[in-house]
Amino acid sequence: MKKILFIIACSLQFVNAQTKPSTGEYLSIDKTNQGINLFLNDDKTFQMFVLNGTYEVINDSIKFSNDLSNELKNAFNVQFKKSKTANKKVNIFIEPAYLYSRPSYFLGIQNKADGEITYKTFNEYFDRDEIERFYEQSYSDKKEGEEENTKMSFELDKPYAIYVVRNLQSKAKIEKYIISSDVSEVKIESNTSIFDEFEMTGVVENEDALKVYVNKTSPLKFVNKKAKIETKNEIPATKTTEKNWTYPGKKDFNDIYADSAAVVVDTAAAYSDTDYQFKAKVEKNLKEALVNIKKDPAKYLFVYYNPKGKRTEKDFKNLIEEYNINISNTMYSEYDAAYDKFNFYLATKSDEGFFKKNNVTDKSFLILNKDGKIIATSTKSIDQISNTLNYDSAFLSNKLLETENAITLSNTVTNKKTSIPDLTKTLNTNYKDLFTSKYYYNLTSYTEEEPIIEEKYDENEDATTEAAAVVEAAADAYENKNFTYYKSEVSEKILTEKLNTIFEYYNSKNIVNSELVNILLGEISGNHNSFDLFKNENNTNNKQEIKFINYILKYNEDEKKKVKIATILSSIISEKAANNPDIQTYNDIAYKLISYSGNNLGIIQNAINNFNTKEKASEEANKLVDIYYNTLVNNKPVFENIDTQFNNISADIDYEIDWTSFKNRINTMLNAQAWDIFETNKTKDFERAIKWSELSNLVEKDNPYSLDTLGQLYFAVGKKSEAIAIQTKAVALAKTMKISHEEFENALNNMKK
Repeated sequence: MKKILFIIACSLQFVNAQTKPSTGEYLSIDKTNQGINLFLNDDKTFQMFVLNGTYEVINDSIKFSNDLSNELKNAFNVQFKKSKTANKKVNIFIEPAYLYSRPSYFLGIQNKADGEITYKTFNEYFDRDEIERFYEQSYSDKKEGEEENTKMSFELDKPYAIYVVRNLQSKAKIEKYIISSDVSEVKIESNTSIFDEFEMTGVVENEDALKVYVNKTSPLKFVNKKAKIETKNEIPATKTTEKNWTYPGKKDFNDIYADSAAVVVDTAAAYSDTDYQFKAKVEKNLKEALVNIKKDPAKYLFVYYNPKGKRTEKDFKNLIEEYNINISNTMYSEYDAAYDKFNFYLATKSDEGFFKKNNVTDKSFLILNKDGKIIATSTKSIDQISNTLNYDSAFLSNKLLETENAITLSNTVTNKKTSIPDLTKTLNTNYKDLFTSKYYYNLTSYTEEEPIIEEKYDENEDATTEAAAVVEAAADAYENKNFTYYKSEVSEKILTEKLNTIFEYYNSKNIVNSELVNILLGEISGNHNSFDLFKNENNTNNKQEIKFINYILKYNEDEKKKVKIATILSSIISEKAANNPDIQTYNDIAYKLISYSGNNLGIIQNAINNFNTKEKASEEANKLVDIYYNTLVNNKPVFENIDTQFNNISADIDYEIDWTSFKNRINTMLNAQAWDIFETNKTKDFERAIKWSELSNLVEKDNPYSLDTLGQLYFAVGKKSEAIAIQTKAVALAKTMKISHEEFENALNNMKK
């Protein structure tokens, strides 16, 4: 936003410059601020727009398509420089140079068409000295006429192809480029905009009023300028502008904070009135370090052991300095213990006995807990470890916490005096909290796969899917493999036995324990937090899965949580193969889940899909559609019932659903089942299908596909005139929407014969 304001300020200066600019539209060419349009008008007025695109109105909803966030736009601009002769090396230039420090940008190397793709973050291709030299040159005075160097480069053995990746929280953009034998240089530019992640949808309240949601946050309200009711504001008696305005006794801005005492904490000290300079605690010797960490159990001891390294002290000092700067920026204006996770210690030769005892090799990083136990180790480069500390600190902290939980659990499990409630509480820490965390599941009937952006070639097209899978693995590897974490000697077999003991205790007493419900959900769905930290001796759990599910369904405290429970179980049941010997039992559970969730649409749809896999338009599936139809069509208005269903959906599960999409899902389910009945010519069910189709067209108007279904069903039962009217509308809408309409038109021509 600061950059936008800066551009606005510059634009105003530009308008007042002595050289008269031409009127018309000006486009921002700053890569990060693409999409800002400035209009200079003949009447000396200007307008500045920060977004543009197209919009589409569907019933009472409006959808905005932001040109700059278009999936077709490349995440990178890649240019090749070719030489006349083939060579074995290629230079990779990246711009802007700061890309080297971004953990969300990856470069993958593939040495042959069907070969493995090796991914690294951009920074892993540079050594620290090279980066320091670049910045020294950047900050030095440039000679007159000399351009600023904004690119960094490195040399590679020429690969078959490169993959450039921008990995965001919700998705990764992956682009593949084939490197021909004559390519000598590759320039990679980031092609991102501040508006890339904008998503805009809205509701049409009336012809002159809109609500617009940006990234699904609180709505912005808009009123048509013509319809806006102007309020009468009072006119000031005078208006003046003064420089250096003051009044007697007025304090200077800095004086306001002059009396604020700097907060001095063990590891933080203020360096100005408004900012704090964080200083990590660096220990002098190992014995004292272990004593101090025991006094402060919320922290860990971070140790660097490299007694033979020539740059060890300098590297360690640089790591601490970078860490201090990063934590200072995070804390900003005051000390916050939540970010002060580590004390640091540079080991010396005198500590050699400790490291030999713990089988630690030279050039290692260690993290010790309050008990002096080594819970994580690494032999990665100091740059990689620095990146983990500064850019993946949240991940590292969570992983260390999981490791601590694993240690606690193994101690609890092996202690024969541990009570059932204590064992339950401790075991629960090793499963994700499915009641509070988001549970994302794949609604394949309604969502589209994220497109993979890559250069198009006639060969190796299957590499797209391969690239997507490898990138995901690479992202995980980047986070997980910088450290190796403590692994308990307690086996999963023992944990399974303890779980069964807990389950039998509560189940036999008919006690619904919410912690046990969470444990069982995690066990069935595989949502373990830290079971990879245990000895994997036996991971063939869930022989009691049906018993577990029946116990879970006794939970009846919170309706939102019940929907989440039902959704998790429904997605698990949907994965059961049709030839499962217990399939009838799972089908019975599917019916239970529908009632348990209040006839939730997603759960009904899962069950319908399962039944239709075995037989198209099966009677079991038809009964489920009837259930949902009757949920919407009863003694209340249809849209009131739809609204109730929409509001009952847990936001933690359907995190992307909106009103328009929800109505489309209802339409899709009703229309698909009605069409299956028509297509399989199950004439005894035609009237049943017609009522579903009529409702689908009420829920989502002007959908050519559902209109076509209704038209053909009407014609099949002899309602010719109604069929022709409906089919004519379907054809017209299909043409307007520029979708395939030949089949619709053929059906219409047959009706007219």
